Amino acid sequence: DFNAMSAYDFIPARVVDYSYRKKNNYILINEGKNLGIHPGMGVINGKGWIGTVIESTPDYAYVLPFIHSKGDIGARINGKGLGQLSWSGKTGFATLKDIEREYQPVRGDSVYSFTRLEVAPPVLTGIVTSATQSEEDLSWDAEVDLISDFTSLNWIYVCRFKDKTEVDTLRSIIE
Repeated sequence: DFNAMSAYDFIPARVVDYSYRKKNNYILINEGKNLGIHPGMGVINGKGWIGTVIESTPDYAYVLPFIHSKGDIGARINGKGLGQLSWSGKTGFATLKDIEREYQPVRGDSVYSFTRLEVAPPVLTGIVTSATQSEEDLSWDAEVDLISDFTSLNWIYVCRFKDKTEVDTLRSIIE
């Protein structure tokens, strides 16, 4: 529901090339710097999290998809804390790791992306299918069925945080 995310502009772009069967998949889109697309911006589709812009030219951009060996993101289950979401290497599945022991994930829990404010808003990323507890530190790992279909990508949206300059100004004061 893009209307609920008014702090962002969503730049539509057509996927012109992509892969989904490799260890290090890629996405190329037909929009770039001419529309204000820059590295670090989040990318979503109508269903959920897709990836992050890594490089852009005037008319194109390279997106590092979640289904890449380096595509991990922070993620959360509402009311159950944060974890690290990693692609499992299997199409359509991921693992949410290191959920605090007091927050047991259960089948059907919704998993949302959790990135820096200027990257993208939290979006539904997947649904928990099972969970196991680590004997070592009692944290939880959950298997997640991804919402986005990476085998059939046509249109995506690049997230542009409207107040990035203002937040960057405040961060420069802190540092």
